[in-house]
Amino acid sequence: MCSVICASSSSPSGGIVAERSTVDVIAISQLPPPVHGSTIMTRTFLESCDKLGLVTSLVDRRFSTSVGEIGETSLRKLFAAFSLFTRLWRALDRHRAASVVFFTTNRPPSFWMDVLLSLLLRAKRRDYIAYVHTSGYSELAAMGRLQARGVRAMLAGARSVVVLGESMKDDVRGFNDVIQVIPNTVGTVEPAGTQVHESPQLVYVSNLIPGKGAEDFMRIADRCLTEVPTARAVVIGGTSSPEYTNDLRAMLSPDSQARVRFAGPLFDAERDDVVAASSVLVFPSSYRFEAQPLTLLEGLRLAVPVVAYDVGGIKDIVADGVNGYLVTKNDWLASSDRCLAVLRSADLRRHLSAGARQTFDKRFSLVGYRRAWQSLLSGRAPE
Repeated sequence: MCSVICASSSSPSGGIVAERSTVDVIAISQLPPPVHGSTIMTRTFLESCDKLGLVTSLVDRRFSTSVGEIGETSLRKLFAAFSLFTRLWRALDRHRAASVVFFTTNRPPSFWMDVLLSLLLRAKRRDYIAYVHTSGYSELAAMGRLQARGVRAMLAGARSVVVLGESMKDDVRGFNDVIQVIPNTVGTVEPAGTQVHESPQLVYVSNLIPGKGAEDFMRIADRCLTEVPTARAVVIGGTSSPEYTNDLRAMLSPDSQARVRFAGPLFDAERDDVVAASSVLVFPSSYRFEAQPLTLLEGLRLAVPVVAYDVGGIKDIVADGVNGYLVTKNDWLASSDRCLAVLRSADLRRHLSAGARQTFDKRFSLVGYRRAWQSLLSGRAPE
């Protein structure tokens, strides 16, 4: 029996679950949809608790059902906020001995809802772990006295703060000194092994929205495909609009357009097959609050080198010359140079491919993730 109890009475797999009297962990978060890093990691967290024998109660903080709705304000979201507050109140009363893991955000207006929830937790005298999946708290606090008080109320009130990487510690250190690092993880389906492909391939995996690097990937792909006639490229991800996709296509030369495939959103094995067949995964996001994109971990798991802009927490994943290359933000020419080097050299691909898989096994494995949370929830610091 699945050990997840949801406020909406549905399990992560969509089935109905029976409520059990003893709950070990209350999780305040959201499952997909929409599909993005935090919702996927919520599913991973709940499944990991299940494997550890812990019963969880999910207080579903669903405000958006698609990527396009994120950040928008609507009457429906106001009703959802009121419902979330009351559902958390009831869960805290019902499960008084349970640990609380709070997936926090710093993006208005959800941030202000999180502040209210943290005040409720403190009013109910409940310890909680703030599980931080983004950076930018220090910048938000610097915007004004009210924002600073909100950040402090949410993070300082936590028993401890969990961040995804060492580079994210400084962002929260001024608000809470008890900081644990538990990196993200992804599934552990084994790749076919280090491969050298006859037709070199670039792959881009991300939602096609401005700021996530799709435009620069078009520039990188166009140059690489022009200079390596046997190369091709694949774009994986949902689009914000058909017009935006057409604009991206228009950035390519006619010859490159014929060799760039827009695959749309792919998931699980279908996505893995495309990524594993690629020579390099390109992640030219300029979003300064990137934390630990699961796309990059998928690449490492599948032994695919990564070329990415050095923004946010990307430096916690990509080791220059070991499993890929870090490039200065917005320098698509330097990124294409790195990609061309990988496409042209089978020996370099082998070296970086081996480094990618070794990095994943050492730092981002599912086993390590579960062990860290087991330690933290039992009151011990993660190893």
